[in-house]
Amino acid sequence: MRAFILISLREPKEKDILKKLNSMKEVVRTIVLFGEWDMMAEVDVENTDKLGNFVIEKVRSIPEINLTSTLIAA
Repeated sequence: MRAFILISLREPKEKDILKKLNSMKEVVRTIVLFGEWDMMAEVDVENTDKLGNFVIEKVRSIPEINLTSTLIAA
């Protein structure tokens, strides 16, 4: 399943976060955004359980990440 994770950072460390996210096998691509959200990660996972685990255990565990919002693609 494909999903998009919108990410808000605590501090402007986009380059560091992009490296961390792009090293994860679930991440298809990352994009820096301008506006309310700082970046977006497109991910590919097997199911909603794996998506939840990925967001909680890998993405939200990055200290510089303040907030996420996950959008599941139809």
